[in-house]
Amino acid sequence: QSALSLSRLLNDPSDVQRLVKAQKLRELLKRERWKETNVRKAKTRKKEFSLDPTKMTMRDLIHYIPTSNPMTCSL
Repeated sequence: QSALSLSRLLNDPSDVQRLVKAQKLRELLKRERWKETNVRKAKTRKKEFSLDPTKMTMRDLIHYIPTSNPMTCSL
């Protein structure tokens, strides 16, 4: 008798619906977090160099790509 009532409690339609809703919400939150991290990564990738080329440090020179890039192909 107790096993039957336990299975009825576990398979209650309202509980199943609640679990499905929770799973959908979890998936939506996961997608939102993924989008936020991608936006954050995209923001960090874009770096505008408005430095004077004569006053650049070695780190600036390593990441600097001039607008008139002579090396269009990276072989």
